[in-house]
Amino acid sequence: MNKGSAGVGKESLSEELREFNFISKERSGGQSAEQVTLGVNNDQLLEHLCCVFGVDISQLFSVENFTCMKNANITFAVARGYCSFGGIDTHAVQSLTNIKAGGLKADTYMFPCRGKNATSQVDDMVKQIPGNLYETIWIDVETNPSPGCSWSGHDSASNCAFLMETVNAIKAKGKKVGIYASRYMWGTIFGSYDACGQASAGIPLWYAHYDNTPSFSDFTAFAGWKAPSIKQYLGTSSLCGASVDRNWHP
Repeated sequence: MNKGSAGVGKESLSEELREFNFISKERSGGQSAEQVTLGVNNDQLLEHLCCVFGVDISQLFSVENFTCMKNANITFAVARGYCSFGGIDTHAVQSLTNIKAGGLKADTYMFPCRGKNATSQVDDMVKQIPGNLYETIWIDVETNPSPGCSWSGHDSASNCAFLMETVNAIKAKGKKVGIYASRYMWGTIFGSYDACGQASAGIPLWYAHYDNTPSFSDFTAFAGWKAPSIKQYLGTSSLCGASVDRNWHP
């Protein structure tokens, strides 16, 4: 999504900004055009025209939804593959299929159940979702509300061991792995912001901070991450008729 080049003035970017902010997708059957927005202002877009926007989803949406997103300069989508109760998302395969058919890069995320065996959950997920449908499995590290699946009730060291078992099980399947977490959640689950630093070794970080700003300028280091790979900058919002979270990376 490299719409502009270095040294281009604001006036010459006016058309690009209009295209980024409000991109019309004509519907069939003579219906009116639907306007979609990336959820950022023009100054933010000027700063980040060189960069990449994406979404993550936990529901099933159509190929048309994702085609619309592509036309709105969304490049990637991350679909839930494994639910917080420790079982496969039954829509995962169709979600990933639709993402790819809509022209977007597809990843998937796993919300592991702390009360179940880590390796068994990875085995289950990888077995049920064809590997050609996604590139990276992102492990969702945050408070788990499902009965019997909470990180609380376990000590910090065993929580770290569980996470590392999950990471290593994904690697053993020959899959790329990343971690989704916020600094706050990390400190809550592992006892301190610096704990479980081994999880950051060679593993990309996707962090959450809902400030509606596609920039890493707000990032504060935790575990061993000095820099993140992706930012989730906006929570639940509507895009192309779909409920999504908004993401960004340089």
